[in-house]
Amino acid sequence: MLAVIVFKALGHGAYGLPKAYVFAVQVLVGVMIGAGYTPQVGAMVMEMIWPIVLSTLGIVAAGLALGLIFSRALCFDPVTGYLATSPGGLSALIPLAAEADALPTVVAAFHFFRLVFILLTAPLALRLIQAVAARCG
Repeated sequence: MLAVIVFKALGHGAYGLPKAYVFAVQVLVGVMIGAGYTPQVGAMVMEMIWPIVLSTLGIVAAGLALGLIFSRALCFDPVTGYLATSPGGLSALIPLAAEADALPTVVAAFHFFRLVFILLTAPLALRLIQAVAARCG
């Protein structure tokens, strides 16, 4: 992804991906996720269904609110704002943005920054969580 961004930033290639390619990538990601399912995964999900549902609703609501705020403040469409601030991965939301006639580059920028930020701060966050857990017993 970074190579393509650099390539385009240097003024090479002003093209988009064919819709068939985007669809094929979405299908492959779905197959990879489905292949990891086992009955044990289903049982584990059912044991934690309420925390899963509540955390999902909270994160989606926060993304929706931030998306609307950012779309107004930064002058892009609400669909782009929602997809940029929604939970999910680059591989799913960027093709969705392209299909929805949103701004995939804006969605990618939000998600790329969030991903890098999480990867850089996760080791510190995990150490802090472990230290607090150790003190609490």
